[in-house]
Amino acid sequence: MKLFNLLFLVLLTSCTAQKVAVHVEVFKPYCGGAKPTPEMARGERTPYSNQKIAVFRRSIDKASAPILVKWIDLDSLGKWIGPLKPGTYDLYRSDKILSIEEIEQKYRKQDNEMYAFVGEEKLRIWKSTPDFTMEVKEKSTVKIELTEKCFVGLNPCMEYIGPKPR
Repeated sequence: MKLFNLLFLVLLTSCTAQKVAVHVEVFKPYCGGAKPTPEMARGERTPYSNQKIAVFRRSIDKASAPILVKWIDLDSLGKWIGPLKPGTYDLYRSDKILSIEEIEQKYRKQDNEMYAFVGEEKLRIWKSTPDFTMEVKEKSTVKIELTEKCFVGLNPCMEYIGPKPR
């Protein structure tokens, strides 16, 4: 009987949610122009403030679709702390949950000599790629860095095709 109680306790504690801390920053690289100071050349990091992140749990059998577990709301410092059960999770920015049409409506600008639309195929690939994958086993801290593209930032629809600064 004691062995049964011990096994039950182990099973119960292995399935409980673990505290997870998530910190998301945006890295903006130096994109050319005037001669940079050493600080400018390193780029700039800012919190991904007050944004939503979708957390999907990967299925064990790989054939099933991932399951949306929760939305996490980042604070003004780009941080969230909360419980997640042990497992593998994919994290996606809220824009990746929108339809292709909604993303285009939100981000697509007129093509011109400086900017061009990336195309629907690239948008589909962008949408299907997690921003981060994490394994939760015990209390863990996750740091995610989103990297802006020069002259378009985090806009997934447009690419800069204009002249390159020196």
